[in-house]
Amino acid sequence: MDDLFARFIDEEFEFIFSDEDSVNYIIEGFDDERLTSEKFYKHFDAFKNQVVNMTSNDEWLIQQIHERMDDMLRDVLKEYLNNYQ
Repeated sequence: MDDLFARFIDEEFEFIFSDEDSVNYIIEGFDDERLTSEKFYKHFDAFKNQVVNMTSNDEWLIQQIHERMDDMLRDVLKEYLNNYQ
């Protein structure tokens, strides 16, 4: 089965870090000349794959998403009931 959550994270990283301003914003926080945008892009796939793996296996994060989904479903059901009574 395809891991849609992992694919979503991967696609978001591709989209966000295709912009060099986003890359510069991230690497500025390190204040270390060893990490340049060129090195970032050279190793981007390895960095991205590690983050995708960490994110898609983060039990706490997944639980937060599930809880938020429940809250959203309740809101939709309340709206439905309010509109159709």
